[in-house]
Amino acid sequence: MELGALVCTPRNPDCSNCPLSDICRAAQRTEPERFPLPKVRVQKVSVHRTVVVAESEAGLLLRIAAPDELLSGLWILPAQDDHPRLEILDGVVGEVRHSITHHDVRWTVVRGHWKGGALPAGWIVCPPAELKNRVVSSLVRKSLEMAGFVCRAADSSVRAFR
Repeated sequence: MELGALVCTPRNPDCSNCPLSDICRAAQRTEPERFPLPKVRVQKVSVHRTVVVAESEAGLLLRIAAPDELLSGLWILPAQDDHPRLEILDGVVGEVRHSITHHDVRWTVVRGHWKGGALPAGWIVCPPAELKNRVVSSLVRKSLEMAGFVCRAADSSVRAFR
């Protein structure tokens, strides 16, 4: 660290006093002030979904995010068009905005109901008392809170639907 602070500085590198100048590409090219190259900024990707807080008598519907999906492998809320047996009950409850690495995520939250029948593979009905053990993403927590559920990791409490 001292080498970078005293010898190999960004504006006035002192290559003649550097013990690494014989293996340094910047010194070999005789243009050390051009290195390191500026980082290329990754363009943010906008992700918009309408997610459903779908209730049944046994609890809330959750599904595992697919490998090619944001939050891959985590329990998430189903999207409006994930299954034809998912019924939308009300209008929009609200919108959750969240940033994950280079994703600008916007979820529109609506209430819904599972019309019944067998659940698809990777889907569960989670009782409200178990949400604290299943929900790990703050994006999903924010969406649940917007719909009236509270799933707090800090005190591990879950409050019933309002």
